Amino acid sequence: MAAVVAATALKGRGARNARVLRGILAGATANKASHNRTRALQSHSSPEGKEEPEPLSPELEYIPRKRGKNPMKAVGLACPLCHQDVVSVGRLQIRALATPGHTQGHLVYLLDGEPYKGPSCLFSGDLLFLSGCGRTFEGNAETMLSSLDTVLGLGDDTLLWPGHEYAEENLGFAGVVEPENLARERKMQWVQRQRLERKGTCPSTLGEERSYNPFLRTHCLALQEALGPGPGPTGDDDYSRAQLLEELRRLKDMHKSK
Repeated sequence: MAAVVAATALKGRGARNARVLRGILAGATANKASHNRTRALQSHSSPEGKEEPEPLSPELEYIPRKRGKNPMKAVGLACPLCHQDVVSVGRLQIRALATPGHTQGHLVYLLDGEPYKGPSCLFSGDLLFLSGCGRTFEGNAETMLSSLDTVLGLGDDTLLWPGHEYAEENLGFAGVVEPENLARERKMQWVQRQRLERKGTCPSTLGEERSYNPFLRTHCLALQEALGPGPGPTGDDDYSRAQLLEELRRLKDMHKSK
């Protein structure tokens, strides 16, 4: 799993941090893996009915999606991960964090950068995107807020590698709800330059996301006053933040449909 997760990050062409990850992977392959075989699911976007892709390494075994009514359920999964489980491959240490909300069993993965004297990497799946977050298909606003707070507890220099790249669209929406946010404006200009040069926009950092991602800014008074319902019936701050997150999600879905 570690190799699959790390290799996914290398899709950000030309990024300095992609070169860092290549160095991490090179260091891992120089050591004997602590697991002889690593099982991995096919990617989230793999088409149905296709032959299995070539493994990224001889140690990877792909488990195909289950055909039928629910193709997202895999068969033959031998070692499901739980919150705070750690997968070790050589010097790679990847910690699973339970982040329900998008789905009940959603996990994100934190690659520890300490052994390589570099930043840690968060592979956030469908929880957190550049200036956005996932929809709550199997959860509610309170659950999603708790999961977002889980990753907010990580360091500002943590690199964010999301499961999808919606940077320009998400930053456009962020400009609607926070039109005077200068950090968002600078990031939008950078993203547009990257696109013109046919370059990737990932990763960002959690420190950056705190400055312009509205779904991580439900604590901000300006957003609460503009969109939120006010304090909860008992003055519970998490109540008002969850209600604000729900309203942001509703507005984002409407913004996308325009």
